[in-house]
Amino acid sequence: MAIAPAEEDYESKLREAIPKLHLHSLKHLSPKGKNPLQDIQLLLELRKIYQKYKPSKVLHFTIKANIYGGLAARLSHVPFIATLTGLGFTFIRQGMMQNIVVRLYRLALKKAEFVVFQNQDDALLFQQKKIISPQQSQLIPGSGVDSHYFSLAPLPSPVPFRFLFVGRLLFDKGIREFVEAAQIVSKSLDQVEFWVAGSISDKNPASISEEQVQKWKDLPKFKWLGQVEDIRSVIFQSHMLVLPSYREGMPRAILEAMAMGRPIITTDTPGCRDTVEAGKNGWLVAVKNSEELSQAMLNAQNLPLSKLERMGRNSRKKVEDTFEVNLINKSYLNLIKRESANT
Repeated sequence: MAIAPAEEDYESKLREAIPKLHLHSLKHLSPKGKNPLQDIQLLLELRKIYQKYKPSKVLHFTIKANIYGGLAARLSHVPFIATLTGLGFTFIRQGMMQNIVVRLYRLALKKAEFVVFQNQDDALLFQQKKIISPQQSQLIPGSGVDSHYFSLAPLPSPVPFRFLFVGRLLFDKGIREFVEAAQIVSKSLDQVEFWVAGSISDKNPASISEEQVQKWKDLPKFKWLGQVEDIRSVIFQSHMLVLPSYREGMPRAILEAMAMGRPIITTDTPGCRDTVEAGKNGWLVAVKNSEELSQAMLNAQNLPLSKLERMGRNSRKKVEDTFEVNLINKSYLNLIKRESANT
């Protein structure tokens, strides 16, 4: 059984892919909403589902599912495993909201069999804040990437050289730094392009405004692609993926580009740093540092194509060894079969 927000397009795809799947559409889940009444309704809705079906085990993903699903599972005496795919906006900025979320996590995850983190930094942070015990913590590096679907692809011809950003247009994803660095790079290089694949996320507090994006769209050498249904065609036409994010769980955009044999430029921050071995398959730069990012981009463009191809093959090898979806799925299956020391 799968429980998810009502999304017609995804529902039809899931039902087509897994005919025997029992899909329950949630009425009250608003991923970025801050209405406490709606969150209480979500908690009650999940508790009703758990009490009706009595699942032998529940796997929770995303922030609200982890918090309100965890509370509902506790109330229904249903065993569950939580997965933290990232800590989100509240853990990047200090404040009252973070304190509230930490308290909610403590309540929700106290009885979790295991809490899965995608990077060690997030796991240590949750232990330091006494949200979970060390015995609950498990590390599984990401949700996995299908290296057959995202197959190794040769780099395009060196001219024009294309830097690609993939992600929602959020300050926290580093889109502002990408644009600023690109403007620095474009002053030194003529035959270069900067592609951006992603859309504005209206309900996220870190969203870039429509007005700002419109100004950026007038910049030379930029190509704004919006939301892309099949990102493979865009990666195929690019030389390098750039993601100057402030913090990630395990950035899927990077893993997909790595699987297709692309070097990476990203930030030396939780989640992102786990994907890159500096000098071997990419570059790590400081967070919120457009100057350092632009220098890494210039260094990358100055390398011969053969060196970039070798770095791209190293990216691919790292995916096959660590981030391949079959390896990740096997880790989850092994975890589901285990009994927690916390119960």
